Amino acid sequence: MSNEARSQQDATDTLSLRQKLEQLQLRVEKLERSSKQRGDGRVVYKRTEPGTLMLYDELVAAYPAIATPDFYNAELPKNHNVFKWSDYHYTEGFDYKPPPVLEHPELVSLSPHARRHDRDLQIVQGYFAHMTRLFDTFAHEILQAEKKGETITCERVLKFLNILRISAANDCSKITRMREKIYADAAKYAKQRK
Repeated sequence: MSNEARSQQDATDTLSLRQKLEQLQLRVEKLERSSKQRGDGRVVYKRTEPGTLMLYDELVAAYPAIATPDFYNAELPKNHNVFKWSDYHYTEGFDYKPPPVLEHPELVSLSPHARRHDRDLQIVQGYFAHMTRLFDTFAHEILQAEKKGETITCERVLKFLNILRISAANDCSKITRMREKIYADAAKYAKQRK
């Protein structure tokens, strides 16, 4: 390599290193702006705030549940065909029924309203427990596909995410109904007191 070629290569390497150094310096400055120093001299870094995902046609077409207009009131009808729970396995050794909070709940006297709210919270726990069937079955599908040398397609992942979002909306809408019952009970109780 000639001296001129070597000088040119050195100049290119120096420029590349300078650019990398500038990028690192910008990153350090950004971290420093979002940090604060504690009394003991240690620096604590804050996480950056998440941005807002704007909906766009391609995203909504591939993942339609993201555009659910009223998430908290999007309860599925009993005979829906969005997904079948029978397609999602129970996991061996996992108890899908929430345990009692107390070992001997009969020793504690709850008002009828408190009993209803406890029952509603148990139902919510059951919703979350059953939602794990979706995760567990999908994890199983991924591992089985890998064993066979197959890949899970982007389309399959988006279908799974769509089902998760629909299931979450369905559960949230049921919780909305429970909350509505709380206010209906309060109104009924207030009328009885008058």
